[in-house]
Amino acid sequence: MKAKKKHVVDLLIKLCELVMVSIVLSSLVILGGFDIPSEWVYIPSAVVSFLILYVFYWERGIYYFVSFVVGGVPGRVFLKFDERVSLEVIENTISGLYSGERVLVIGYKTVSRYEYELNIKS
Repeated sequence: MKAKKKHVVDLLIKLCELVMVSIVLSSLVILGGFDIPSEWVYIPSAVVSFLILYVFYWERGIYYFVSFVVGGVPGRVFLKFDERVSLEVIENTISGLYSGERVLVIGYKTVSRYEYELNIKS
């Protein structure tokens, strides 16, 4: 599946999950017999649903596009880390891919998850 279609399908799945969690929480509030005006039932449940999805389903990560030189040969690579990392960590990661050879990072920039998925092979 192409990355753009996969991205759209992932967004639709997450939206459906948000709707399902919101419906379940609203039903629990209604069936629980809480004395809440009907117009206020859906707002708190939607907020709680969004927070649940954010904590458990939101894909976190920092994506980098790195240009480097190893043994006089230039190269480029996309990398994903759980959090922002230093240049030394990026160099060590690429060095590990090239059997420990010395790596010189020429430049790097953060890219979006969408751009990362477009450029990696699945």
